[in-house]
Amino acid sequence: MNEILIKTYVKSKCFLDKLIQSEEGMGMVELALIIIILIGLALIFKTEIEKFMTKIFEEFNIDALKG
Repeated sequence: MNEILIKTYVKSKCFLDKLIQSEEGMGMVELALIIIILIGLALIFKTEIEKFMTKIFEEFNIDALKG
C-alpha cells in the first residue's frame, strides 16, 4: 500500500513541477505581448501623445511663471 502512495506522490509531484515551469514561460510571453501592444499603440497615437504632452508642459510653464 505504501508503494502505491509513494508512486502516486512522485508522479503528482513531477506533474506539478512541469505545470509550474510551463506557467512561468507563459508569463514571459504575456509580458512580451503587452509590451509589443503598448509600443504599437504609442507609435499609432504618436502625434496625439506629443500634442497632449506639449499642452501639459505649456500649462506647467505658465503656472510656474505665475508663481
